[in-house]
Amino acid sequence: MSSDHHLAAIMFADIAGYTAMMQEDEQSALALLSRFKEILEENTAKFKGHIIQYFGDGCLLAFDSSVNSVESAIALQKAFSETPAVPVRIGLHLGDVIFRNENAYGDGVNIASRIESLGISGSILLSKPIRDQIKNKSDFLLASLGTFDFKNVSEPMEVFAVANPGFVVPKREEMHGKLKDIPNKSGRLKLFVSIFLIVITGLIFWNVITHKNSPVKTATPESVTQKSIAVLPFTDMSPEKDQEYLGDGLAEDIITALSEIKGLKVIARTSASQFKGKQIDLRDVGEKLGVNTILEGSIQKSADQIKITAQLIKVDDGSHIWSDRWIRSLKDIFIIQDEISGIIAQKLDMAFDSKSEKKVRQVNPDAYDAYLKGRQLFFTGLPENVMKAKDYFLYAVKKDTTFAEAFAFLSFAYGTLGQTIYPSVESKKREIAIDSALQMAKKSIGIDDNNSTAHIAITIVYYFQYDWVAIEKELRKAVEINPGTLEKVELAGFLGDFGFFEEALSLIQEALLLDPLNTGTILSYAGILRLSGKTDEAIIQANNVLKIDSLSMGAYTLLGHCYADKKEFNKALLAWSKQHEAYGNDELAEVYRHADFKTAMKAWLKQATTPNAPISANDFTIAYIYSMFGDKENTFKYLELAYKKHHGNFLMMNTSSNFDFIRSDPRYTVLYHKLGFDKYDKYKGVRKPEF
Repeated sequence: MSSDHHLAAIMFADIAGYTAMMQEDEQSALALLSRFKEILEENTAKFKGHIIQYFGDGCLLAFDSSVNSVESAIALQKAFSETPAVPVRIGLHLGDVIFRNENAYGDGVNIASRIESLGISGSILLSKPIRDQIKNKSDFLLASLGTFDFKNVSEPMEVFAVANPGFVVPKREEMHGKLKDIPNKSGRLKLFVSIFLIVITGLIFWNVITHKNSPVKTATPESVTQKSIAVLPFTDMSPEKDQEYLGDGLAEDIITALSEIKGLKVIARTSASQFKGKQIDLRDVGEKLGVNTILEGSIQKSADQIKITAQLIKVDDGSHIWSDRWIRSLKDIFIIQDEISGIIAQKLDMAFDSKSEKKVRQVNPDAYDAYLKGRQLFFTGLPENVMKAKDYFLYAVKKDTTFAEAFAFLSFAYGTLGQTIYPSVESKKREIAIDSALQMAKKSIGIDDNNSTAHIAITIVYYFQYDWVAIEKELRKAVEINPGTLEKVELAGFLGDFGFFEEALSLIQEALLLDPLNTGTILSYAGILRLSGKTDEAIIQANNVLKIDSLSMGAYTLLGHCYADKKEFNKALLAWSKQHEAYGNDELAEVYRHADFKTAMKAWLKQATTPNAPISANDFTIAYIYSMFGDKENTFKYLELAYKKHHGNFLMMNTSSNFDFIRSDPRYTVLYHKLGFDKYDKYKGVRKPEF
């Protein structure tokens, strides 16, 4: 092929899991590779394509049109599915390509390779440019998978999957390709939890993790004697497999209901969802989660009707304690949830807390559907999805003005926008978002004061206002209503930062029993251990997180601070180099590997204080680093900037010895009062610090 430069449809295809196949059975793997190449060579020319290059178990191809590339991909996957099947994933992109010396180069090739890396066996993924070329072709059914931030690609890209019958559409949690390494956010309220977990330790970029790696034991009980249950996400039984949000929402709401059964240990959704979509051994699940019963089931919606099945299973022998099915209107979803939780209480010979007031109600089907879709988007933690989630919640409260849960999540969405997506001090959007968060939370509480989610949502606003008294009252109210994982983690973090370590550690340990595989909860525990002076124990917990997620920036960040506290600066720099490496900041990672501590910190400050800083840093963190050098002027400069920008990290000012050298300065006294700490001192009866 002569040197050429033009627009082309590029295809990447490779055998999923080929390396593992080679390790298990080299001869069979080589036979599959031979079949892979044979099918490619038989089919490609039929669609006016040509094979550019083989590399290992993969292949790069080019086509003269988007339509031909998609038709070829469909034909190939059909051929690969025939016995003996070859597990292949395919990625397509239309872009500028340079053809030279029988090879292809350029962004078009790089992007196609990144799209293909997201795929799973049997899938065909494609970029928006390909989709735009074929969207009017009725033969192609496509499903949007959302936007992704690929490595070395400046703008996020929307990715689509071929959704024709018989083709695999990957779920978001199954897609782990060549993406930028940014802090992931999950948990019961992924993005919101990350905001408050940052508050817990001030400097930690919590990587709550996403459940992509094999779970390990962290805080599971030594034996399961207490009555206990894990609710697995309900399986989506719809033909299109587009109702996953219903199964997740049903499981979450049943967990909330079961939490009101006195004496029953209920595992949080974040840990239970580790086993979603996997072939599982119930005894293994029981051991990892520390439970003796499991609830699992399925759900399918058709128009305004839902079909639900549920089974309560004993972990030790897999026998069914109870099973049932419902075919009802979607508006009866809360009634079904109450029936399921009531039956479970009966079967386990337990009772709801007498203080809990059960409110059986119906919900507008359209409102509930929108609410669940919004909640699923919100949990991803992606800014664009938070914006979309807000719109779903707005629709839900418009359709049902008494829907307390939707108002609470609308408050979360507005609060998140105000705290993270509209960060400018001058931004009117930020002020409007924070005010809207306050109004929506008050609306939710007005409808149902027994709603712990709303009481936590309103604390976003109070953090913004530095109203520590109101925060503690609301968090304690939330724990009183629902002593679940999120509620206890938030209160524990708050108390830890004010130095009430005994209560904070007790709360966080209780949370871990309910959510043993949630890396965010483990990191929260480690952060409080560090603040309380139990540095070695904090290091153990941070390493537990790395067993679950080896790229957890939060764990590496915390390890660095722990080793710095112990004056083991070489270990601190090594941990921080891995943190920056995970973030993609190779320049700083290299400095940390070879420089001394002071030089490395100055390199960090240089990056952090430049416009459009290439690292994730806020003004409070910059002030903290300057405090390490005893630089009083820059410490105060960035503390003041952090105050103006409402960084919640200020809680750490109470417990960190780094700021001891400025406490006698009159400017510290002024800042202390502006931050409202003196009011909190009076509220708690704590002696006001002497300056």
